Amino acid sequence: GIFGRDDSVADVARSLQADTHLPLVVCGPDAPAIVATAAGRPLVLLDVRELERPRALADATLAAALEHALLCFDGLEDLNAGERSRLLEQIDARPERSVLIGRTRREAQALADRTVLLVELPFPSFTERRLAWEGLSGGADAADVAAKFRLSIEQIAAAAEVSRVAARTRG
Repeated sequence: GIFGRDDSVADVARSLQADTHLPLVVCGPDAPAIVATAAGRPLVLLDVRELERPRALADATLAAALEHALLCFDGLEDLNAGERSRLLEQIDARPERSVLIGRTRREAQALADRTVLLVELPFPSFTERRLAWEGLSGGADAADVAAKFRLSIEQIAAAAEVSRVAARTRG
């Protein structure tokens, strides 16, 4: 799993395997990484605003097939009526189940008049954050940092990378 997020990965995996054609909406911190881990393959993310380009979905579908990846829609925040309508049309037209990724439960409201399978991911616990800090930075003060900063695992990874780059430039 990704630094102790095994319960979240298992929840998403069960939802991906569910025998239903209902769209799956996964929202919360680290959603793309958790969906990819649960699916056991990389993701191709298509921003729903790109659906206004006629070839966007075909291009993303081809990329997903070539990479053996799971095609997911993201960019659900603040959709206007036209964008929302295009998204719903594409969900209805696709022979396969649609997987959508959002940062918050509020973004799932883009599909408010549809029945969906919703998985809301909890924020990483202190233990998960501590494991991430330890694994990504190797710092001895991982517990202190995990307690002080409520970051997602993706944010911790980015912060650890910035820290490594800063340390290299300092010599």
